[in-house]
Amino acid sequence: MTTDRADRPAFAAEDAAAELRKLASQGVREPRAANALLVAAGHSSAEGSAVPRIRADSPVARSTSCGLAARGLTTQEIANRLYISPKTTDHHIQHIYNKVNVSMRAAARLAPNFSDAYD
Repeated sequence: MTTDRADRPAFAAEDAAAELRKLASQGVREPRAANALLVAAGHSSAEGSAVPRIRADSPVARSTSCGLAARGLTTQEIANRLYISPKTTDHHIQHIYNKVNVSMRAAARLAPNFSDAYD
């Protein structure tokens, strides 16, 4: 939602979070998935309550780490955003490199299956 698309401009971070909360409350998006995305992005949950940190070893941490790496954030910036250690962040990124058979961040961004490897 925070990236420009052919059919719409990018949302500001807070507007994207508000839209995701709205879609979750309407049942358009699965509430647990919406909450996980909101937590990973540093926002309050769809219910508006305080959110717990995501577990460093969770699939959400792994996929979010790789998504942020693909957007150009450094390992330290990703770790700070997700409240996990830089070493854990690097481990998640290396895991995806292995899945898409690349050894560098720039090559991973160009890999056609990079976005499919987040699982």
